[in-house]
Amino acid sequence: MSDLTVRQLNENTVPDTKTEKIGGVTLDYTYYPGEDYYCDGKVEDEILDIVQHEEPSRFEDIIRERKEWPILYHLSSARGNIVDWIPFDGTEKVLEIGAGPGAITGVLAEKCAEVTCIDLSKKRSLINAYRHRDCDNVTILVGNFEDVEPHLAADYDYIFLIGVFEYAESYLHGEQPFHTELNLLQRHLRKESGRICIAIENRLGLKYFAGCREDHSGTYFDGIEDYQNGEHPATTFTRPALEKIFRECGFAAYSFYYPYPDYKFTETLYSDRRLPEGAELSDNIRNFDRDRLLLFDETRAYQGITKDGLYPLFANSFEVILGPMLPVTYCKFSGDRDPQYRIRTELYDRALEANTAKGDEAGPCDTADTSEVSISGAAAGTSEGTPMPPMPGVVPEETRVIRKFPLTREAAAHVARMPESYLKLAARYEKPQEVSEGQPTELSPALRIAPCHSILENNRAAADVANGATYGVTYDFISGRTLESLLDEALRTGNRDAFLSLLHTYALRVGANGEVPVGDYDMTFSNIIVNGDVWTAIDYEWEVDEAVPARELLFRSLLCYLREDKERPQRVDALIGMDALLTRLCITNEEAEKLSREEDAFQNRVTGGTVALGEFRAQMGTKVIKPVELQTEEEKAEGLANPDGENRQEELRQQREAYEKNRALLGVKCYFDTGNGYNENEVTEIEQLYQEESTMSFDVKVPGNVRFFRLDPCSVPCLVMLRDICIGENQDSRRLFMKYRRHNGTESAGGTILYATSDPWMDWDLAKIRRKCGLAGNRPEPDTIHITLQMAGIPGTMATMIEQKD
Repeated sequence: MSDLTVRQLNENTVPDTKTEKIGGVTLDYTYYPGEDYYCDGKVEDEILDIVQHEEPSRFEDIIRERKEWPILYHLSSARGNIVDWIPFDGTEKVLEIGAGPGAITGVLAEKCAEVTCIDLSKKRSLINAYRHRDCDNVTILVGNFEDVEPHLAADYDYIFLIGVFEYAESYLHGEQPFHTELNLLQRHLRKESGRICIAIENRLGLKYFAGCREDHSGTYFDGIEDYQNGEHPATTFTRPALEKIFRECGFAAYSFYYPYPDYKFTETLYSDRRLPEGAELSDNIRNFDRDRLLLFDETRAYQGITKDGLYPLFANSFEVILGPMLPVTYCKFSGDRDPQYRIRTELYDRALEANTAKGDEAGPCDTADTSEVSISGAAAGTSEGTPMPPMPGVVPEETRVIRKFPLTREAAAHVARMPESYLKLAARYEKPQEVSEGQPTELSPALRIAPCHSILENNRAAADVANGATYGVTYDFISGRTLESLLDEALRTGNRDAFLSLLHTYALRVGANGEVPVGDYDMTFSNIIVNGDVWTAIDYEWEVDEAVPARELLFRSLLCYLREDKERPQRVDALIGMDALLTRLCITNEEAEKLSREEDAFQNRVTGGTVALGEFRAQMGTKVIKPVELQTEEEKAEGLANPDGENRQEELRQQREAYEKNRALLGVKCYFDTGNGYNENEVTEIEQLYQEESTMSFDVKVPGNVRFFRLDPCSVPCLVMLRDICIGENQDSRRLFMKYRRHNGTESAGGTILYATSDPWMDWDLAKIRRKCGLAGNRPEPDTIHITLQMAGIPGTMATMIEQKD
């Protein structure tokens, strides 16, 4: 903390200021009332113990082991994504209000010069301090905001309210606490260039309509009904309501960003200058803390919402920058990977770079701008701000560039190799090709390779690297459409010839100059930008020093394309036929088997075993409930007594038939062998069906005399991932179940089991597992086995084709 800030903090305060030092962090108790007025209970003691005795590198493992919402919420590194994208230059002085246990503080301390935190809770502040004790630029003021505010400095570059603004009524007095807070904070900003950053839920976020409980009150539709159901701990707002408050407080410049799926665990950040397409919004089941209903398919709903330009009204969360507009217009975090591959990709407008300088005039208000924007996340590039010469067929967007930075120290080498990868790939693909009819011509290479050049983060000097500045890479922005979107359009319009022609052209282009020993394993349809006759390959993280055959690239790209959208396989099968498509593309059974195994191995290498947050939610045990599954037969029968009784009866009959059909094909059964072999007299049928993301978590009671235990995940050919299985809370049993499982499928290196049969099963010598984990013997009480499965049904012919032969 600077001498100036210390003087300003101590003005008009009691002379015996109380402070405590934990590592490099200063805790100031001058304004602490003597007790904590809010607490999450004993879990805060547990978190304090974790940060005191565990290295931060262990936090992710602890989160996965504990599977508890407070542990995930307070310790996940993904929480920091909400501020990680902001283009700090390393000299900023920032204020974080409501810092809590420090989920955001660490990113600010790493990227800024000076961080002041305010929090009313001493225990949470201690967690923050121990967590960041290696930082020497953090001061935590423990006390109520009203008491601390008069003594704050007046030259902060940023003031952060991350999940805090909605609570203003609880810590500020007066008739308009939200206005009061913003008016007070303006006094403490650096003149003209200072910014306030607010992250908050949208009162009308689509997830609330779809069946999520209101985040703060835990009540269904509480925000949608404008909080008229009684007292509520916090108040969220719609975008128009927020804008009204901002204008009334005198803010002329503000920019709206849209963290997706929400601000708590941001994976993608959109803005009015780069709004999403519906197909991008597919990771919507994120109820980590409580059960939810599933009233409709949010992905499908988003498709119509985005098409009509209404996403800013129905986004789940807002992040608002009050002050000059920032140059970042889009950001994607690839965090569910092995640490050596975690990166951040952003769309950056150099025309707004001047707004990041201190003392500049405020920029214009960021209004909804739906002009054409690349949906690729990467494109052709520049060298440290010098535009590349325009390429044929490409309209240059000279101010917009794509930038990539490592999210971890381990990932620095992964990003640093990209410029060299560009040179290698360009040497192969940018040779003129003599082909015709929409394929490469004599004047056009088979593929353009997006140029890539090294940069320092936010234009810092090279000397700053020693102080934490990060090397990244930059590419030029390229207008156009992804090959993926063109294929989707062909499917949507039923244009079989166009779909096959695009695949054929892809194979020709990516297979060009195959004698050159270099390739890009991840040259998928989403990583190809098409602009007329010019095809540009982008985002080549996975360049290899060998020529990957065109058939292999085509099969993998097709496999990824089908897996990423649950409706695509059905559409392809209806338009062409899955088996006919593979035959048409000359992909043999042997190639399909080999490439499927390689894809599983590649994904395992990229993730390093990291479970994506969306999948981890299922392991935490929260449920996704479809209302029809809650109705009893009596309730369904009551619906018959209405004017449309006959129609209603027929509708219910069809629903029952559909449910029973699904139950017969997709129901899970657990068989017990007590010495008589597996039989239909000793079986438990699981009542629930697989949830929206094809996952299911359930408990099964297993008598103490069961010797062998068998699990049938369904009755169709399928891919199955056993996400978790254990006896009670016995950690040894989890490891033993995974080690000793047997099955009648084909297991990949990543643990996925392919079943080409309609009678898939896996089983265990339960007596052996019990014995090894100290639970041996015929015990009178049954054991509870917790199981989490993920299952995807596939056509039997396709399963047979890709099944590994013995």
